[in-house]
Amino acid sequence: MQIALFTLLLPVASAFVTPAAIWGNSCVRANRDIYCLGGVQQGPTISNKIYHLDISTSWETSSPPWTDISIDGTDNVGLYSAFAGAATLSDHNSILVNGGAISTNLQDIANTTAVFDTRTNTWSRPGMSGTSMLPSRYHHSLVSDDQGRTWIWGGQSVNEYFNTWAVIDTTAWTVSYPNIVGAPAPRVQHTATLVPEGKIIITGGLTYTRNVTDPTGGNILNPVSMADILLFDPSTAKWTNLTAGGNIPAPRRDHSAVLSHDSSSLVVFGGGDPMSDNSNMNDVFVLNLSSLLWSSPSISNMPPPPRKSHQETDERKFNLAAILVKNQMLVMFGYDSDGNAFNDLHILDTSSWTWDTHYRINDDPKSTEPASSSNDSNKSNVLGGQSALISTALWGSIVAATFLVLIRSIFRMDPRSSEQVLPAALVISQKPDIEQEDIVHKPNEHEADGYA
Repeated sequence: MQIALFTLLLPVASAFVTPAAIWGNSCVRANRDIYCLGGVQQGPTISNKIYHLDISTSWETSSPPWTDISIDGTDNVGLYSAFAGAATLSDHNSILVNGGAISTNLQDIANTTAVFDTRTNTWSRPGMSGTSMLPSRYHHSLVSDDQGRTWIWGGQSVNEYFNTWAVIDTTAWTVSYPNIVGAPAPRVQHTATLVPEGKIIITGGLTYTRNVTDPTGGNILNPVSMADILLFDPSTAKWTNLTAGGNIPAPRRDHSAVLSHDSSSLVVFGGGDPMSDNSNMNDVFVLNLSSLLWSSPSISNMPPPPRKSHQETDERKFNLAAILVKNQMLVMFGYDSDGNAFNDLHILDTSSWTWDTHYRINDDPKSTEPASSSNDSNKSNVLGGQSALISTALWGSIVAATFLVLIRSIFRMDPRSSEQVLPAALVISQKPDIEQEDIVHKPNEHEADGYA
């Protein structure tokens, strides 16, 4: 089914700007650019801003080259929201945004799925089948894989909390709802990150579970230990509970997590105290994915101010909230314990564990696709070596062609003898959809409200 309904043209921005101070927005990487959409501006009000950051040039964190490509004077209800789920799709050009709050009191929740095309700077709404069961939600996670599927999990509506998967197949624009046995408790304000072998790792946040102090057995939002790790395997549709050790971070929500460039670890920054709105963090912890041990690296230079609801996005673009470009992790936006929003940008060099002030383009070759594997160091730097590569390829082709003609003339080789049978492409089968069932948990009169 083709993407349909409407397209909105955006103005072409030409001047660098200082972004508004925003939190709860969605920042994603598409090729050599970063896009930050929606969120909450101080006022407060839901932001209709789209900010674009060019990462194909070097710059200083004191003056990053932001441009404003927002739509003005357009009916954009449902396109802009706060605490939404967002991810770059497998074409590396399209950004899918789902749900989010469209009022600052968190009483109006979007049930919209929209796609932003970074090639044309246009919005569209895909005409999808199977959306009748797709709940309105915010504070959820959204992960996109390389098979064109977008996995949505957790989150909440006004008085409902979710622990089910909704899977959008962006190759056919259909939605399915696998009913998975042994699903964990509903969770909000967590992180979800695609790790090696296509599995999804969940950390932190708040779970909607029993209030042990309530004799009537009501549920409330409870903090989650960072030692308790959830792992979901889409290939087997199974959840696994893991227990991490080492220097375990304090519980947190609205933090950020990115997969390291070599895919060996998860890097977590900041977040808020799950039991208080007045205490945020600016620490960094690393989870080794082989040993499941947490560590806290010794980091040089001044860190960013403590914050939550900031933005941090894996370069593979599969998780919400700092952009990892090779070994440089970009941390941006968010708000402090006094409710003041940020519009700053900070860089953590994860190779030297230094807070840096200079973004280096040479740390990531310019490409039509974001790096997605641990062998990117073997790729040629297109910016620095394009002429040499073209020259080498041209002379190599001439020599090879001349040699082939010479051999054929001597041995009168049948051209068909040079044919080769290429190995069949690896096919990753998808299991048929299990019986669809949407599991929601509604609080009773004894259950507490969710956190903002």
